Amino acid sequence: MLLSAVVGPELFRPAPHLLAPPPIVNAGRHPILAGMSLLLNILWIVFGGLHMAIGWLIAGVIMALTIIGLPWARSAFTMAAYTLPMPTGRDTTVLPNGSSV
Repeated sequence: MLLSAVVGPELFRPAPHLLAPPPIVNAGRHPILAGMSLLLNILWIVFGGLHMAIGWLIAGVIMALTIIGLPWARSAFTMAAYTLPMPTGRDTTVLPNGSSV
């Protein structure tokens, strides 16, 4: 009985991070890294990204031929969309507490 009086009000109190998320600060990027980022993105597309995307698309089409494979086909198309974008050159964001996103 005493425990419910102590814990009960806590169940209905909203968490502070749900009310106002912490602001995100843009960390920026060094200008020399822009050229390196372009080079690495081209290498990613040539040596891995395009091949993986085509493979996932083919797998998705094969899986979509059956009714049971439709959810797996959707996942394969999602994986194809994840493998094609350029992975390098993304901006890092730093939260006020020092952790990065």
